Amino acid sequence: CIKGGERNSVVTCDIAQSAEGGVLILDSAGNTISDNYIHHCGLVYKHIGGVILQGPGASDNVVSHNLIHTMSRYGISLKNPGSRNRIEYNQMYDLNTETYDTGGIEVTKHDKEFRSHSVISHNIVGDVIGYSSTSGVPTFLSWGIYLDSYAGGYTVTDNIVYRNHNGGVMLQGGKDNVVENNILVEGATSQLYIANFQNNITGARVNRNIVYYTDPKAALIAAGALTQEALTADYNLYYCAGGGPLVVRGAGATNFDEWQKKGFDVHSVIADPLFVDPAHDNYALRPDSPAFKLGFRPISASKIGLLTKRR
Repeated sequence: CIKGGERNSVVTCDIAQSAEGGVLILDSAGNTISDNYIHHCGLVYKHIGGVILQGPGASDNVVSHNLIHTMSRYGISLKNPGSRNRIEYNQMYDLNTETYDTGGIEVTKHDKEFRSHSVISHNIVGDVIGYSSTSGVPTFLSWGIYLDSYAGGYTVTDNIVYRNHNGGVMLQGGKDNVVENNILVEGATSQLYIANFQNNITGARVNRNIVYYTDPKAALIAAGALTQEALTADYNLYYCAGGGPLVVRGAGATNFDEWQKKGFDVHSVIADPLFVDPAHDNYALRPDSPAFKLGFRPISASKIGLLTKRR
């Protein structure tokens, strides 16, 4: 735990089998948390994370090139944080194995107007399970990247997010969030969720993403009440390999045609993105991918994860 102060470094550490989490930053600024291997944490207390930034003093931190897996809750979490944090080039999988209503990368902010000017980029987030039980009944609720409450002013870009139960990205109620140039694959129930909690969202932009899934019963988009002031969505590439119409749940629409008539995704395309080898989680694009015509930029997975090879 680092509390207060600034410009500390947690670099090239291995953290495993802890009763709680990995690295906790409390109201501390300008820190670097990089090249750490954090896994199998939360053995006693479950509501933890591999890395947590907490408090308004937690600004200008860089969390990069960490490998985080097999966690009872978050990979990385930001709890009412400050500004200009960077979450980048981290690899995370097998998360939220014992808790639900959660995310692989999660942000919570209670200020409705605050814009963080923080960036979540070039991360791989996979297999966010979000499992618990309610009165003995199994419950699953989780997203890959979860901007909870009023988390606003985040740029979410160039991430690869796959097999997360409720979808790749969730925008709850924050202002001026940008979701651009991400690959979102195989949400079990939906792919994108734009809740517009308490009708607080304005200026959200969801552009030039690739969304791919196979279950035609799953929703492409789940949403609350949305207007053009709340959301701009366009130039995305969508594909359901299982066929059938693309399902939309909310925003006054039930399918993609109705969604477009609301003014969203007018220039977006339904087509196979032509991944190199999705069966083995290789989401590189073949040269003839239709995503490139929409302005999608290739994401290099080779630069994501640990800098120092572990045995």
